[in-house]
Amino acid sequence: MNSMVCCQNPEALSNADSPFTKIVALEFYDGPTGGILQCETCHTVYQFDMLDWDDHHRVRIFRLRVLPESSWERSLQALEKAEPPPRWPVWVPCKWPDDARAEANTKLSKILNQAKPAELVVAWLGYGERILAARKFPPKELDSEPAWLSVDDKSKFRDWFPLLGLSKEKTNASAMEKNGGNADREKERQEALRQFQNLADASQFKSEGPYPTRDELHGRP
Repeated sequence: MNSMVCCQNPEALSNADSPFTKIVALEFYDGPTGGILQCETCHTVYQFDMLDWDDHHRVRIFRLRVLPESSWERSLQALEKAEPPPRWPVWVPCKWPDDARAEANTKLSKILNQAKPAELVVAWLGYGERILAARKFPPKELDSEPAWLSVDDKSKFRDWFPLLGLSKEKTNASAMEKNGGNADREKERQEALRQFQNLADASQFKSEGPYPTRDELHGRP
């Protein structure tokens, strides 16, 4: 990978292969919507959540909060009982024995509570294989923004596409065209999705109660 393609240089991320080659999808809807990721170039660890997406759910815009360096290994340890085992570039832990999910959520909550205020916003294609745009914003501008799936009334959201120099109407078609030469990677993504779906279908896990809300997971009152 080109060493200049790094989260520390947002200008170099426009229409570039993603430096985020390890993504743990803790939240998932037709693809990652939140979780933890790591930059392959500088090894910075982030908590991420989704601010916007296009009509086809292929182009997604995320807010990134820096986590302590040790957070990556601590997160993997917290998720060590999850199945399937880690698989990169995107891992979706979806099957849990007994009370392991509650224990993992407690550990993850402590990790995510250490995140710094967000500054970086990125738009990526699909499962994160390509970055379409990236830009830094003042933390105060991002802190009050709700995550996309946390509020039903979408009129409360800003349109993040033009803020990143993108058009929601045109981005999906152009992104798919630019990704057309990456057929092998797209096949790998489809195969990973198929395996994830098979594991989910075969899982015998049933929650004994409701899943924690976003606020509960992050330990907010």
